This record gives sequence, C-alpha cells and structure tokens, in this order.
Amino acid sequence: MNKNISIDLDIFQNANKMFDRRNIGCNLVKQKEELLKYSCFATSSSYQKSNFNKHYKNYDNSNKITKPNKLHIISANYTEKDQVKKNWIGYLNKLTEKNKEQYKEKINIFLNGLDDDIIKMELYLNVWDFIKRSPEPLYIDIVHMFDFSFTDKKWEKYIDKCEWFPSEVILNNNVLSSNENMYDIYCDFVSWKKHIKNINIGWCILFETKGLLSNLDKLLYSIIDLFELYKEKQKTHKHIIDFTLEQMLIIFSYYKNKDIVKTLYENNKNTTLQSSSKFLLMDIFDMCKPLEI
Repeated sequence: MNKNISIDLDIFQNANKMFDRRNIGCNLVKQKEELLKYSCFATSSSYQKSNFNKHYKNYDNSNKITKPNKLHIISANYTEKDQVKKNWIGYLNKLTEKNKEQYKEKINIFLNGLDDDIIKMELYLNVWDFIKRSPEPLYIDIVHMFDFSFTDKKWEKYIDKCEWFPSEVILNNNVLSSNENMYDIYCDFVSWKKHIKNINIGWCILFETKGLLSNLDKLLYSIIDLFELYKEKQKTHKHIIDFTLEQMLIIFSYYKNKDIVKTLYENNKNTTLQSSSKFLLMDIFDMCKPLEI
C-alpha cells in the first residue's frame, strides 16, 4: 500500500544543500574505476548484453518482479487545483490522432465536472500552449469543447493587446546581421516567429470551423499596417517585412477579403522589395488572382 510522507519544504531544502558529491570518499571512486576494468561490470560490455538477453528470453512471466515504491516529492502547498491542472496536461500530452476519440470523450467528461470558470480559463489557455507548439486540428477540437465565451476573451486580448506583435528587442535590432552579438536575439526571433505562425494557423482553423473567418479582418489590417510601416527599411528590418508577409500568406490561404487584398495590391504593385520579400508578396498576389484584383 502506498503511503505519503510529508516533509517540511525548509527541512528538505536544507538537507539538499548539505549534500555535496565532493564529499564522496576517494576510496569509493577508486573502487568504481577498478570495477569498471572488468567486463562483468562494464556497462557497455558484450558479456553483459548477452547475459541480459539470455535472462530476458528465459524470463518467466509468472514470476514478475515487483518494483519498489518510488519516492515522489510533492510540495506541501499542493492543492486540488494543482491536481486538476496536472490531470488536464496529462490528457493533452496523451492526445493523438489515433486515440483522439477515446481521449476526447474523457476530456469532455472531465470538463463537465468543473464549475469554476477561472480554472476552466486556465485549462483553455493550456490548450493554446499546445497549439503554439503545433497547431493540430485535434487541439482545435478541444477548444470547441469550451463555451465560446472563452474564445471570445482570448481573441479580444490577442487583438487588443497585440499579442502577435514583435517585441521592442526584435523591432529595434537587425537580427539578420552578421554581428555575433545578434545570435541570441536571432534565435529568440526564430522561436517567437514559429509560435506566432502556429497560433495564427490555430485561429484560422478555429474560425473556419465556426464560419467566422471575417473575424480575421482586424488581425489582417494590423499586420498590413506593420508591413507598410517597415517596407522601405529593407536593410535594417527585412525580418519584420518577411514576418508580416508570411502571416498574410497564412491568413489569405484560409480567407480572402477582396477589399483588403485590393488595397494591398494597389499600394504595392510597383514594389521595390527584393529577394525573398518580393517573392512572398508575389505569392500573395498570385493566390488572390481569382478575386480579380
């Protein structure tokens, strides 16, 4: 039977600080070095591998080895809310295309058993953390299990707070320069851009399934405004120009507002953009040709 032993956090931290691997006796270290000289103790030896395989083949399933109870360290402040969030993340981690029907049923039952909207909003935002890493439709299906008011709040904040907008560090630095000091900023930029791309794909899929793609107009206008602001600064802000064009390309692949596309075309048909930026803009115009812009 499993038993929980509570240890005050201060006691545990003090004991942990007192532990020092350097205090291990020299004799023990030497003994380990001597033992590893022999094949029967060397972890990479063929002797050990062959004996393990032999033992595994002859293993009698009727004599299964009982694993000893593991020590789990749990904070003294661990609450029921923490357990709810842990179970929730566990469901999301296990969710795949193959088992989605099984787990979607479990998730739905789990959500219906919760009455606290504050906790539900936290769980809702957890789903978007998964979408940020990978905008799979199965995660959008989980979003749909929540009342749509949660999506309204998330979308309103995303637009009003410009959560998709580049940080000052990204805006004020030429992250594509060969300056070695830009390396960390460049890495942060690439990671951030990927996350925003995935989130915007998530919004497109979500609004498409709800027949609300026109909601994307606000986001499109803001992205285009940013593009227009920096399009003449190719030497220093090419990363921003390409970022905005890439986001437009994603959204236009799901939804095309003729008025927005026409304005973009009229303002940029004689573009001075170069290299990848120009190709991205041309891809947008080609995609929108059926609109007869």
